[in-house]
Amino acid sequence: MKLLRDFQVLSILAMMPVFVENASANILLNPGFEIGTGDDADDWLEVAGPSGSTTRSNAMPNSGSFSAYMMADHINNPAAPTPYAIEQIQPVGSIDNGLNYNLSFSAKVDSLNFDGFDMFYQILWLDQDVSDGGGVKGETLTQLIPAGINTSYQSFGLIDMDVPSGADSFLLRIQLSPGAVGGIANGLYVDDVNLSPVTSGGLLGDFDTDGDVDGADLLKWQRGETTPALNATDLANWQLNYDMQSPPIAANLAAIPEPSAFCLLSLGVYSLLCRNLNRASS
Repeated sequence: MKLLRDFQVLSILAMMPVFVENASANILLNPGFEIGTGDDADDWLEVAGPSGSTTRSNAMPNSGSFSAYMMADHINNPAAPTPYAIEQIQPVGSIDNGLNYNLSFSAKVDSLNFDGFDMFYQILWLDQDVSDGGGVKGETLTQLIPAGINTSYQSFGLIDMDVPSGADSFLLRIQLSPGAVGGIANGLYVDDVNLSPVTSGGLLGDFDTDGDVDGADLLKWQRGETTPALNATDLANWQLNYDMQSPPIAANLAAIPEPSAFCLLSLGVYSLLCRNLNRASS
């Protein structure tokens, strides 16, 4: 049984990064787009223009059976500079003004040719009950292309976001924006979106509670010493916060680990598993 578990963990590491839809603290509805009818995902507004589409797609999910997919095609359609986006707005009281929040999601694109395109994710902190004057109390916007989005799923997110004073709710938007440029086409996949309050216990992924998220925490997870054992959301939190220390280095900072660091850690775990297999066979 342990050998099977080791192989499963190694398979997960080989596919990293990965985010899954099973975090109980997630305040978003339908975060993996699994619930819906046809191309329409429940609880999400799908914004599209005349030269593409925004849909719930089963073509290339990161986990589960569906993802969101935004596509603009100015090769076979007019070069209309209209946005393609998914949005979720939640009601008054959906956030606690006294807490900070972490955002994470997985994303990939169809092509690395970004000519004429912009891609970003955005949170608007809202005062919907007009108790503090109403309107937008704060905004966080992060570009995906400079962050290194490519044709394989990667994890993106923001750590320890401070809710502005007066905000009682939020709007989350992830968007593909083509310019008025002909002859371009691209698509953006998004899956496993998670917006969760920061726990009082410190950094998510710090399984040994020593104030940082590093290889020792990954080994603790791999050995099944976290609760629940081998939980994929715990692994995703470790990935998002890898190389962070408590308190976080900077608020609203996208924490995307260097690929070389993950390679080294994966090789270390692989060596550990090989030793386990050698002992089992001798």
